Amino acid sequence: MTKKNLLYFLLFYIFIGIYFSGKSFVFNINNSIHLSSQGGQVIGMAPGDCYEQFHRYSLVKNNFYRGRFPYDSSYQYNLDRNNIFFNEGLVFFPFSLINGIVSFFFGDIISYNIMAILFYILCGIPPKKDIKSV
Repeated sequence: MTKKNLLYFLLFYIFIGIYFSGKSFVFNINNSIHLSSQGGQVIGMAPGDCYEQFHRYSLVKNNFYRGRFPYDSSYQYNLDRNNIFFNEGLVFFPFSLINGIVSFFFGDIISYNIMAILFYILCGIPPKKDIKSV
């Protein structure tokens, strides 16, 4: 795959990601976490897995500032009397690390939304054997 084809590939999937995410996503990319492109509404703090994922992705940066291991989530699900810490480990690696790095430059919300667009690109990458034939 030539550099020109790679650029077209990236731009195509970025366009697809933005198009299918909807107008609401584009106009509120820096101030909200989106649940769905359906309806084009912005709803403040609607419950859902999106906030759980936002929490997990923001751990890397927040723990860096706290001086903890980037994936420490010892305050979450800590319901045991013995205070045995729960840690998800590297389950969301490398995406949470990428989000953590991007959030240092753009902030937590916009970096989370940039990850949503990145997933469209990653889903469109063909297997290595198919790249050689393009």
